[in-house]
Amino acid sequence: MTESSPARPMKYLAGCAHSEEPVSDSGHDQSTSIDGVDLTRLLGNLAELVRLLADVTTLEELVEVAAEHVRAGLRCASVSWSRLEPGTTTLRTLINVGDLGPTEQRCPLDERYNLQDFGELRKIMSDPQTWRHMWTVTCNDAQADAAPLALLAELGKQAATCAPVVVNNALWGELYVTYQRAEEANGTDDRAYLEVYLAIVESALARVQQIQSLERLAYQDPMTGLANRRALDEAAAAAFAKLGSPDMTRMTVVAFDLNNLKQVNDRLGHAEGDRLIISAASLIRA
Repeated sequence: MTESSPARPMKYLAGCAHSEEPVSDSGHDQSTSIDGVDLTRLLGNLAELVRLLADVTTLEELVEVAAEHVRAGLRCASVSWSRLEPGTTTLRTLINVGDLGPTEQRCPLDERYNLQDFGELRKIMSDPQTWRHMWTVTCNDAQADAAPLALLAELGKQAATCAPVVVNNALWGELYVTYQRAEEANGTDDRAYLEVYLAIVESALARVQQIQSLERLAYQDPMTGLANRRALDEAAAAAFAKLGSPDMTRMTVVAFDLNNLKQVNDRLGHAEGDRLIISAASLIRA
């Protein structure tokens, strides 16, 4: 993999705000322009992304909005968002949008990549100082690793830009953008746009994670991860409300105790008793 070229002014704006018309420097139009780029339109486009993500509360909706937005902004072939599975070196793809390869699915069930197979990703895993490093790989790069070149060939693309995703000072995953032709990556790999875009999306990811964490605290037992009394009460109320309808003609409730839990606590300590409860919860979940 090779590092992408230094940042250049944006040529493409996300969404429908892009215009080829030059910005006037006279009259009442005070839009700031650099090399023909209307920065007012760029800021407006980024504001659109903020508005789109403001009401998002689920990870699935967030990555879909984010993927479609950056694809429109960069005019690229496809965009993939992948998440690093906790405690592993495995990236699991959450969504692919755009002109997908023969083996790709929009919402794949089991698309995974081992970071150890990709040189740049190995470096990132071992050095937090490189977490903000972006890079581009092209099919004609003689110095690129075999794995990223093979992936490009599999997807039928000539170039890709990769960017780590960092949430709450931890490596969260990867943004992977592909281009049909190698020269398109050189023309649209705009670091400035991607850095602002990632900052917006990473902030939204942190908010969604906080919402999910609060929901877990509200509805899950912290030790076992099973539903707590509040979740049980709400689920039971919803079930009883449907009971007797065509959707629910019968309902079964099962209650049980753990045998000898008190003896375990008294003889071996409460830590061992907790382990017994956690084991039982794992069996129930399975």
